[in-house]
Formats: sequence, structure tokens, C-alpha cells
Amino acid sequence: MALNSFINEFSPPSSATLEQPDLTLGRPGLLVHNRHIIMELVNRIFDNERGNVELSSSHCSSVAKKSSEYSYDNRLKYWKDVLEQRKRVQASIQEKTGKEPAQVLFNRAVTVDERDKQTVRRLMDYAERLNPLTIMHRRERVLPEYFDCSTCQQVQELRETLPKAERDGEKIVEITGLPSVTKEELLGKPKEQGGNKKSDWLRSKVLEQRIGEKREDLERVIEFYPDIDKLQVVGESFDKMQTLRHNADILYVGEEQIHKISQDSICEQNTQTGAVVEQPSQPDCGVRINEHVFLLSEKRSAKYVELEVRFECEPFEKVVKRVLHLENLGKKVLSFEWVHRPYYDKNSNLLKGCDDEFIFENKPFRLISGECMDVVVQFQPRRADITKQKWMLKIDPQFFCRKVDAVVVRLSGKCKPAPDYIGKIHAVQSEVLEKSNTKMVRQITTRLASLTPLIKPPEVICPYKRTLTELELFEFTNPGYRCERYHDIQLLKELHQRLKKPREPAWDLNIETLKALVLRQESADKRALYFNEMISILDQMRGKPPIEFEEKILDNTERERTCYVYVRGIISAGIDEWEELTLTIEEAFLKVAWKEYMEIQYTQSEDGAGGDAENIELLLNELDEDEIKMWLVKELRHRKAFRDTLYMQTYTHLCNFIEDIVSVIESTDIV
Repeated sequence: MALNSFINEFSPPSSATLEQPDLTLGRPGLLVHNRHIIMELVNRIFDNERGNVELSSSHCSSVAKKSSEYSYDNRLKYWKDVLEQRKRVQASIQEKTGKEPAQVLFNRAVTVDERDKQTVRRLMDYAERLNPLTIMHRRERVLPEYFDCSTCQQVQELRETLPKAERDGEKIVEITGLPSVTKEELLGKPKEQGGNKKSDWLRSKVLEQRIGEKREDLERVIEFYPDIDKLQVVGESFDKMQTLRHNADILYVGEEQIHKISQDSICEQNTQTGAVVEQPSQPDCGVRINEHVFLLSEKRSAKYVELEVRFECEPFEKVVKRVLHLENLGKKVLSFEWVHRPYYDKNSNLLKGCDDEFIFENKPFRLISGECMDVVVQFQPRRADITKQKWMLKIDPQFFCRKVDAVVVRLSGKCKPAPDYIGKIHAVQSEVLEKSNTKMVRQITTRLASLTPLIKPPEVICPYKRTLTELELFEFTNPGYRCERYHDIQLLKELHQRLKKPREPAWDLNIETLKALVLRQESADKRALYFNEMISILDQMRGKPPIEFEEKILDNTERERTCYVYVRGIISAGIDEWEELTLTIEEAFLKVAWKEYMEIQYTQSEDGAGGDAENIELLLNELDEDEIKMWLVKELRHRKAFRDTLYMQTYTHLCNFIEDIVSVIESTDIV
């Protein structure tokens, strides 16, 4: 250990290390200095196994693969492929039919009227053809036989084939279309569909008269013409449902009647006690906006309300905030209306929302005396962006004397990317920086290597026709040593530079000169240190075998053990999660089955006991709940719905489970 520390301290790396790395086992101290060279060698070994080749920058290569901007996210690549596929299908349809993309869509505003028109025409045509008198008088046309002189053949007679509707005597007609809610979800709002103005042909009186004349014939074809817009399910307010449900039992008392009742009760108390209480006067028009109160007097208020609400979340998340609290303090009814304005007057498209990021109830409304209302805004972005909107709430009658006679609400939403997405971006950037740094280091190394031939060695008088190199001179001066690398010569030169005095000449490549300098040191510790360093360098020149890097790196049992440990942990965790998932599904189905069972028992008890509450409680106490639940569980496992649910959840869990195992195996393969 002491030897290694001494070598590490007094053996800094040289420029020759970058060209020929030290791969021998006898000098562990140099491995620390040449760590980056070893890592480069290991990377080249793995690149050779995978078939990765780094092409030279001196010529162009057609094999080089361009990096895709969607390579870091498979979802973006999939969506890009889907869009390209849709474009190809659209081009194919346009080429075969000759129609524009807007005309191909079945529920566009430009084709809805034409579709209804053709449907009515088709129904009236079937009504005329399927009239019993028309079918009775219709005869099959026959083409008589004749002799074709051009071909010298006898052509048999041909009989007309009636359409299928006339042959069957009936026709099943299908009415196609979509409700307005579904069309709005698929195609946007009516104003974005290009208008919904009905055709005059469908509303003409002549058409209505003809339909009345052929009513009997039309009833043979179709029983009734469905109203597609009425097939949609429209939700109702919960408060309205409660009011309609209890309308027969509860008397609805308005606020004016409540105010009258309260005044009558106060007057009765005053007459009994003999005291006179002055009632506060209620203004005709007054409104409370958050914490501000505005009263309509002869002179309008110079104050105004302008709010700015900020939202911040990640994509596909929702943030809900209460923006305004409105309360009518006067006797008259107040009317409110929302008006949308551009956030920036000079640039209306700057930071404009595209996907309805801000959602709130922006329809006109009214507030009667004493009524309150909260304006709640929901922010739900779909992409990382900054969105701003400006809304103005106009009040009738007006309470402000400003140029903008309304409440101004500025909504500012900031959607920041998810941490996983940012991590992937940083990983891509770091990879690019590492590649650029590696490229620059290689360029510097190449330039330094190109300068090496320019250094001319000193002329030496020798019997050869050519000038010997430093390696050959070292081997000639020191018989028994074989020097194959300039790195060893440089290390010995640096050792001689540290040992010699400033005015002494340079090293003459003789080992005896180096030994004399080592023995000249006064301290015994320094002599031992320098001597060990010199011996460690000279031992490499006597021909020791190199380190077997491939055996140590490829035959690595720790990598396989790590892979086995991770895979075993994933399997154990996956089995536990599947058991919890099964128990959760059983509990959910058991709750529904138990509720149905209790309802059946309750109806049976009402039929038998006449709805007596005491008999129902005795019946429920006699039942053994554990036995009933065990019986319900056994019956539940034979239901198709339970088996389908368990199969789908198990299939999804198994797919995720297998993906995790594959990811672990692939990640440990490069450890």
C-alpha cells in the first residue's frame, strides 16, 4: 500500500499516456492516472460487441443514423406516426372520391342538411314504390329472344329482375346522425362548425303537404321518424331534482314572504313589549363583490374591481380557485353578463389559450334580492405553456363611472413540464455535451500527435545509415531491457529531472546514471522511495504478461447476481400486488351483492309482515352475516362479470409486470 501511494504521489500522468495506455498488472499506481483511458478501452470493447462503429469525420457516411426529436418519448413518436397515417388515408379518399376533407366528414354543417334532404327523398321514394297498387300493376319486362346475325347465335329472352324492396314487399330503413352534444364533442361548438342554418327545402310547405298526402304509404316504410337530438342524455341540476321530487309535500316559500313574516313577528314583539325598533333601510340597488360593497346612488362610484388570479400545475392536472363572490344587497334584480376581451390590446394572439384551459360558468345570470353566487374557475392545461385570458363582468344597472364599466378578471395560467420530462431533457442535453467534449479531446489528441514527427532527435554517431530513436538508443545503451513505449522513457526522464541538479546535463538514457543519482540522496527514505519507483518502471521493460481485461470484465458474476436479485424482487412484489388487486375486486363486488341481498330480504319482509319495522329488525338479527357473505363470495366467483373484470385486471398487471422484468434485464446488461 505504501508503494502505491508513493508512486501515485510522484508519478503524474504525461502526454504519452493518451496514446498508449498502460495495461499491465505490475504497476497499479499508473491505473489511477490512466483511468479515463481504461474506460475508453472498455467502451470500445462493448461497442465492438454491439456493432457500433465510430466513423471518421474525413468523409461522409450514408450509414450514419440521424437522431430523431421524438427519440426520448415513444408517445410523441406514436402520435406522429398516427398523424402521418391519417394524412395518407385522407389523400387516398380525396383521390378516389374527388371530395374535400370537409365534405367527407358526415356530420359537418355543410353536409348535415344535404344528408337529411336525401334521407327524406329516399323515404318518399320507398313509399311510392311499396304502395300495394303500384306493386300490383307493375309487371316484369321481358326482352324477347332474337337471332344475332353478327355472331350467328340465338339469344334467349331476358326477364327483368325487380328490386329487393318490391320483391320482399318491405324495406328496413336506417336513419343516421349524431346528437348535438356528440357533434359538439367531435367537431367543436356550433360557431366553429361553420353555422347550423337549416335548409329552406326541409321547411317548405310543399314538402309538408306531400308528406301529408303520402302518410299511409310512409307508415308502411317507417313507423316514426326519430328525433336524434332528443336521444341524448342531458343532466339536470341536483337542486332542481330535489325541488321537483318534494314539490307535492313541501311548500316553497320565497324570500319576499320570509321577509314579510319576519317583519310581522318583529311588530308583534314590539307591541307586546311596547318598544320601538327602527328597521335599517334596504337600498334599491346594491352589490357586494368579494369584500367591496357598491351602492347605486345619484353619483356612480369611482372605485373599480380588477382581479388577477394565477394558476400553476402540470399537464393534465386540474386546479380550482374561487375568483368572485357576488351578493345582491338591494331590492331590485341585478343582471350579470360575461364578456371576453383580449389580454393584450395590441396583440390579441399573444399567450392566447387554444384548448379551453380555463373553464367556468360564463353564461348570463341574474341575482334576486339577498341571493349569493360564487364564480369558480378551473384550470386544466394539456401542454406546457403560459396562457392568459381577460374577462369582464358587466352589471346592469351600472355601478362604476370608469371607461371600463365592469369587473375585470385576469386569469394567468402557467403549465410547467412534468419532472420526468425535464429529467429526460437534461439527460439528452448532458449526452450531447459529453459527446462534444469527447470529440474535442480526440481532436486535441490528434493535433498533438501530428506535432510529434516535427520533433527531430539529436544526431548520434553510430555505424548505421539511419538515426536511431530514443527507444533503440535505450536498448543499445542498456542491454537486457526491451523498451516498446515512449511512456516508459518519459517516466524515467521525469524521475531524472527530479533527482538531478539544475545545472547538470540531461539524461543520457543510461540506467547506471539514474542509479547514481538515486544513491546520491542523503535521506534513506527518499533513496528507498526513488529506487522503488525506478524498479517499478524498469520491471515493465523485462516483459511481464499484460492484464486480461476481457476475462475480468466479461466474466463478471456480480452482474448476474444483481439481475437475479432485481428480478426476484419484482416477482415477489408483483404477486403481492395481484393478491391485493384480487381482494379489492372481491370486496367491490361483494358490496354490490350484499346490497342486492338486503334489498331482496327487505322486500320479502315487507310483503310478509306488511311493512312492520319490528319484524324487519327481528329478521335481520336472525341472519348470520358471516355465513351469508361466505355464500355470496362462492356465488360471486361464478359470475361472468367478476371473471371478466379479474381477467382484464390480471392481464394489465401481468403486462406491466413483464415490462418491469425486461427493463431490469436490459439495464443490468450494461452494468
